[in-house]
Amino acid sequence: MTRIAAGTLTGPQHRLWCEVFDHLRAFHASLATSAERAKRRDFVTVQDPRGYDTTEIAWLVHERSAMHTEINRLRATRGLGPADAAEVADAESRAAGHYDYAHKFALYCADLVTHDDPRLAPTH
Repeated sequence: MTRIAAGTLTGPQHRLWCEVFDHLRAFHASLATSAERAKRRDFVTVQDPRGYDTTEIAWLVHERSAMHTEINRLRATRGLGPADAAEVADAESRAAGHYDYAHKFALYCADLVTHDDPRLAPTH
């Protein structure tokens, strides 16, 4: 469950979280254009988080890697340590198959950017 779904943010915290989400949604949209995906139609072998080789389409590997880099850039601007590539792979996997894949992927990635940001800590 995302922090937004859990309803644990105050108004100002929600605005901060939405800024991250909106940025990541636009960033992913720029990656996911049909022209960009058409350049990466081949299949590549990559290691999954458990260390096993798996075959994936190149555009997915590229988008996941770019989102990982952007998540860590945003975390660094907040003074936070990097997110693990496996966390980004999990976010993408949870979004896969949904009709609103791009929305969900950005949503889960926004939580990766903000989940330990002290400015967004619960206020209860």
